[in-house]
Amino acid sequence: MFPNSKVIKINALSALKGNWATAVSVIMIWVLFTFLLIVVGALICSFIESAIITTIFITMLMLIAFLIGAPLFLGVLKYIWHITDSGKGNIEDVFLYFSSRKMYFRAFNLMLQILSKFVIVGSILIVPSLVIEYIANGGFQEIFSAIPLWLTNFWIIALFLRALGIMLTIILTAKYYLAPFIFIINDEIEPLKAMHLSQKASKISIWNFIGLIFTLMGWFVASILGVTLFFTVPYLITCYIIHSRFAVYYYNEWVKNAPNLSFQV
Repeated sequence: MFPNSKVIKINALSALKGNWATAVSVIMIWVLFTFLLIVVGALICSFIESAIITTIFITMLMLIAFLIGAPLFLGVLKYIWHITDSGKGNIEDVFLYFSSRKMYFRAFNLMLQILSKFVIVGSILIVPSLVIEYIANGGFQEIFSAIPLWLTNFWIIALFLRALGIMLTIILTAKYYLAPFIFIINDEIEPLKAMHLSQKASKISIWNFIGLIFTLMGWFVASILGVTLFFTVPYLITCYIIHSRFAVYYYNEWVKNAPNLSFQV
């Protein structure tokens, strides 16, 4: 029987016992990098008057954030995984995916694939709400003057469809949630293979993971306070790692004769 959320959280706290200081230090590297980009971006944008230049600058800033932040995030996951595995992490894990061109592009490729899945599915599901919102705001009236005024009240439907689209996007792309974990525990696995294995392994654990997310909502809210990020993020990431270990283990038990899922956790 798959462990419930309470067991996952107890194991996470147990793994972090005696490792909070180092875990917080590692998280600070990733969080401060993201925070620094936001602050610098906001500061520079305040001096830019052109909307086009501002858009270009923000796009470039987001690209830099992804190019550096994505591999760095996987390094943080690997560090926390070692804490849950041996009780001690290695700071070199955080920068592992910057150690060679091959390692970097493997990490970048994985995160790009996950992001692209989310963007493509999300774009398709959210488009209807955008069209209805455009109509509600008076769109198409210059072309089709006979559009009834009651259509302008469709903003409520647009809001509902957008919320529904976001929810469905999360549910439909959640099957890839194990890909980062599978990737970090096997330095030789290809990103596509990690994505494929995640699709398979998540079949028996995806709803447990969604349930875990809901039980952690209080921690997510606490993270909004900013400073608390340094304490909540290590715990949230450790919960993800502990859950993923169980997910892969139970899936391996479920399909013992599947050679492509023979990796150990």
